[in-house]
Amino acid sequence: MISKEQFLTIKRMKADGVAVAAIARKVGVSEPVVRKWAKINEVGFDALKRNDIPYMDQYREFIISILRVCPQTRETNILYRLKEEFPEFECNRKTFYKYIKKLREQTGFLQFAGRVTSVREESPPGYEAQVDFGQYRMKDMYGKQMRVYFFCMVLSYSRMHYVYFSREPFATQTAIEAHEFAFQYFGGRTQMIAYDQDRVFVVDENFGNIVLVPKFEEYVKKVGFSVHAHIYQDDCVIYEKDHPYVQAYTKLLDLPHRVEPDIRKMHWENVPKALIITEPERVKELMPIFKAHFEGRVHVSESSAGFIEFNRVDANKGTAAESVAARLGIPHEQTAAIGDNTLDYELIKWASLGAVVGNGNEKLKAVADVITPPCCENGVAWLIDNYILTETER
Repeated sequence: MISKEQFLTIKRMKADGVAVAAIARKVGVSEPVVRKWAKINEVGFDALKRNDIPYMDQYREFIISILRVCPQTRETNILYRLKEEFPEFECNRKTFYKYIKKLREQTGFLQFAGRVTSVREESPPGYEAQVDFGQYRMKDMYGKQMRVYFFCMVLSYSRMHYVYFSREPFATQTAIEAHEFAFQYFGGRTQMIAYDQDRVFVVDENFGNIVLVPKFEEYVKKVGFSVHAHIYQDDCVIYEKDHPYVQAYTKLLDLPHRVEPDIRKMHWENVPKALIITEPERVKELMPIFKAHFEGRVHVSESSAGFIEFNRVDANKGTAAESVAARLGIPHEQTAAIGDNTLDYELIKWASLGAVVGNGNEKLKAVADVITPPCCENGVAWLIDNYILTETER
């Protein structure tokens, strides 16, 4: 339907005796349209205008519901969604695209036209993969239109692909199953996986503090995508890429630190230890794997919650204490030690008197000679007063 301004222009020019062809050119409509509206008075036009609902406006709210969730949704995908939801929907593509453009301008759900790009360093083999979803319309064997959904995992270094197809849209559980199939296909998993913020995985962006779908968050914790490792060079912590774990660790201990992207390619000497930080519940799963792999070559031990330490095979607190005692000429029977976590295991076993604080690790308590009060209740002082000092020294 033409606008009120177009209608009044037609009526005015017709009353002035202007030819129909000239009016059509001026108003931008066809000659039959000019003849149609020239026969109707203003009251009749207003009545028709009130009752007129443009065809596309019938679907306005449905389209807005799509744009509200994701303004970047392409017009083609919106068109497919409309045809799926409303089988009777028919509209010329050019008209449809013009309507969507106008609707975006009216509602503010504009597509971002530009893209900020930057050079990205190539990740080493096995380090990173990317996951994305897609869909494709095709005809089945009977010629009926159908939609196929797919999950794709790509290894960043080799570009090796794994694609999993489904007739149904992916939900969190089916996406998790697709992960497992991909890991089986690749023969393992990468250290890091990059995702778009898909609703299958993400509940809310939360201003950068991403909130995951509970089921996927549980899976991430189980599989352990968040694992950070670093080495030491003197007192400096060195790591391949920045990670929240290393930021928290170096801040807590006030240690100097730096990023070394080529850490895997370089030769390091006099490294006192390497450290892995992960979720505490993953340590029990990883410890047997690391101990079996490095048996006889590297000493693997737990320390604080979520920490796994790698040292020389003969380097532990027990051998260190033995060396110090020998240098100072202290007999073994005059040694005592106290600890709280499994990193102290060899020390407690070696000492003539091995003690563990009451809030210490249960495995450690099993080999201790004495269990003291908890650390917060002066467990160390209690050991000194009751076992180390003589009556006259107290």
